[in-house]
Amino acid sequence: MLSGGSCRYRKFLDSPTAMVSTALLIRLAVLAVAERNPGSTWWVVINTLDLREVGAVARSVATGEGFNWAGPTAFVAPGFIWLLALLFKVFGVDTMGARIAGVCLNALFSSLTCWTIFRIANRSFGRRVAVGSGWVWAFYGSAVTAVISLNDVILTTFLFSLLFLVTLGLERQVEAHPWRWAGYGMLWGAVGLLNPALLPLFPSFLAWLWWRLRRLGRTRDSGICIAALASILVVTPWLIRNYLVFHRFVPIRSALGLQLYRGNNPWNLTGTLAVDSLLPHPDTSEDEMAKLRAVGEMAYMDGYRREAVAFIRRDKLSFAKRSFRRVVVWWAGSLHAPLSPELLLFRLTPPLALLGLTLAFRRRGSHAPLFLISILVYPCLYYIVQVEAPLRYRMPVEPLIIILAVFFTAETLGRLRSRNRRVLTTSAAAPKL
Repeated sequence: MLSGGSCRYRKFLDSPTAMVSTALLIRLAVLAVAERNPGSTWWVVINTLDLREVGAVARSVATGEGFNWAGPTAFVAPGFIWLLALLFKVFGVDTMGARIAGVCLNALFSSLTCWTIFRIANRSFGRRVAVGSGWVWAFYGSAVTAVISLNDVILTTFLFSLLFLVTLGLERQVEAHPWRWAGYGMLWGAVGLLNPALLPLFPSFLAWLWWRLRRLGRTRDSGICIAALASILVVTPWLIRNYLVFHRFVPIRSALGLQLYRGNNPWNLTGTLAVDSLLPHPDTSEDEMAKLRAVGEMAYMDGYRREAVAFIRRDKLSFAKRSFRRVVVWWAGSLHAPLSPELLLFRLTPPLALLGLTLAFRRRGSHAPLFLISILVYPCLYYIVQVEAPLRYRMPVEPLIIILAVFFTAETLGRLRSRNRRVLTTSAAAPKL
């Protein structure tokens, strides 16, 4: 029988509120330490290499100049721009107050992901895995340090984990109200405006829901259609804006042509590491910015897309090698970075997750296909473009990777404990000579 202190300790460990609170304290402590080190990446939250355009567009929106960079732009997705512009409106454009508010929101959303992870794992694999997964995320190095950078990845990760949880909830409900389906589709639309790379998962999630509901005898074709229509309604105003501005269809972002070229050109020999003196980007080259202003964004992106496609067609073997390297970097991180505890954990979780996913399929887990779809489909775009920061771009599916890794670890430790108990029981029951 557990003592009172042990019961309180156990209750604390099992509490999602404790996980969220602990995670928030850890992340705020990291921010406080970083604040005292001006030489760190702390205050380079807007002017970092890959995010200067984000700060510039947010400033333009906040000051009433519209969604402009070097003229009207769709180079970045609008979701995070609007949030950052709102912070600029409230706290001042590019002020310390706005930056502090932004990274504190990062800390909050990263901490709340403990709750979504707990709920997903509890529904899919049971409470033991849920408790372990939630606490792993609370202390997970990549999730903790990511709050320092002011970008969309933390919010995107939280919202995608929430989407995954809502998907599991719709599967369980006997009669989901149409408004629930509409809210589900609207949430997908919001995530698409934050990170369009996640949108290819939406049809797969709807297909999984349709398949599961049919198997359970609760076909809801109308709900699937409502969700699809709601998501379209959310993104359509932005698509209309792009069409009116650029006189052509632009699927949320226009940057794919440039990113494709940065990963597939004669100068980038590996296809993964940025050599900024050689790879074009308007943020790092005055000549490129002048070229962007002179020809316009669509012509600029189309030119680099044509060059990238020509290079790929000309040297298919090189493209295949580069894509393979990008797959390795995506799952293992930079091969040239010094091995740190954070990078080691980043490299260990995928193989453990793969073993956990295999075990889930062997046990015919109904949620295993949804985990597989998420982990397989989402990275595909990044396999063909340049991967500059794999720790950042892998983050949206990292909660699912952690859940699967903890599931495999918990099952393995459970089998080892059972085997040890059987050995001890057999030894105790053996007749003494």
